[in-house]
This record gives sequence, structure tokens and C-alpha cells, in this order.
Amino acid sequence: MAQRAKAATIKRLAVRAFTLDIWDTVSLYLRREYVMLNILLLAAAAQAVAPAPDKPVSAPAGAVADKPICRRIVETGSFVKGRKICMSREQWARSNQEHRAAAQQVVSDGTGRVSGQ
Repeated sequence: MAQRAKAATIKRLAVRAFTLDIWDTVSLYLRREYVMLNILLLAAAAQAVAPAPDKPVSAPAGAVADKPICRRIVETGSFVKGRKICMSREQWARSNQEHRAAAQQVVSDGTGRVSGQ
């Protein structure tokens, strides 16, 4: 008798453990879905709360053009050597245009050298 009761208890515990495993898995799945739903709802609410302004607020045109923009120019082959160059937006645009023109000249010339060298 004791052996039969012991076997029944083991069987009951095994069924209970299997049932708990299934519900734990379902619970984890539902929890993950719940978290994803909350993230989506928060993102949608953030977009609805902060509408885009009708016209952007900007500084006076003269202040933007005169403000220096600093860039760090790193020497090729070195992580340490470099220098900081500060120029206005207009000066950077002119410098970029000159560099593009020089690169285009090297490509179109076909010699691989800037003309005059």
C-alpha cells in the first residue's frame, strides 16, 4: 500500500510540475507581449503629445553665419597628431568646394597629379 501511495504522490507531483511549466511559459510569453504593447503605446503617445511646431524658431541669419565651426583634422597615419581648425560656415563651404574641384581635376586629368606639379 505504501508503495502505491508513493507512486500516486510522485505522479501527482509530476503532473503539477508539468502544468506549472506550461503556465510559466505562457506567462512569460504574455508578459513579453504586454511589454511590447506598452512600448508601442508609449511611442504613439509621445508622438501625439508633442506636435511639430508650425514654424521653426531660428536665430538671426547673421549670427548663424558668423558662428565659428571647429573641426579636428587628424594627420593620416596617426591617432594622436591633429589640429583643430575653426572657420565660419561660409569659409568651410568655400574650402570644401576648393577640395572637390582639386579632386575632380585629378580625376579628369588622368595623371593622378594636380596640374602645375
